[in-house]
Amino acid sequence: GIYHDILQKLQNNDRKSFHQDFSNDFVEKFLLVSTLKAVFGKKYIQFDENRIKEYDIKGINNLALPDYYVRNGNKVFLFECKNSLISNQSKLDSEYKDIEREIKEKFYAHGKKKKAVKQLLNYVELAQNMKYEIFDNSTKLENCIYYPILVTTDLTLTSLGFNKLLNEYMDNDVDKLDTHLKKRIKPLTIIHI
Repeated sequence: GIYHDILQKLQNNDRKSFHQDFSNDFVEKFLLVSTLKAVFGKKYIQFDENRIKEYDIKGINNLALPDYYVRNGNKVFLFECKNSLISNQSKLDSEYKDIEREIKEKFYAHGKKKKAVKQLLNYVELAQNMKYEIFDNSTKLENCIYYPILVTTDLTLTSLGFNKLLNEYMDNDVDKLDTHLKKRIKPLTIIHI
């Protein structure tokens, strides 16, 4: 597509910058937000990350925020969008450990840096610990049911194998949480945009 055509024309230094700008400005801020606004319309409580940051509250820029937040009664939908692609080499590689390593680094954790799955669970914990009441304070947190949703631009990640693997990673972390909270976290949903 046009994304890869542009990448081919750029110098190595500009490729990373273009990818970051494309991911942030187009995929997350435009494509994701426009799509979810079209899906949910004016129903429910909805915030995109930029709208949340408009609240002039000390520390808001240091708070981990979902790319999109929707609440319908006690149901909280937390969206994290990733424009990370599984490399063609990994897709063709017959070594499972190499494929799994790339998946973990891009969608679970890379060193101490949280990636999609861990970010979504972090958002659940932050919401549960009243860190998001600055923009949504009209619900009883002990009744909230959380739906973590990973939105991806890589169609490969919507296959059953990837979904199962990422859910296994999430389940391992959910098992470490408070019993009352972990019963209220639904399985990870992966959507291609």
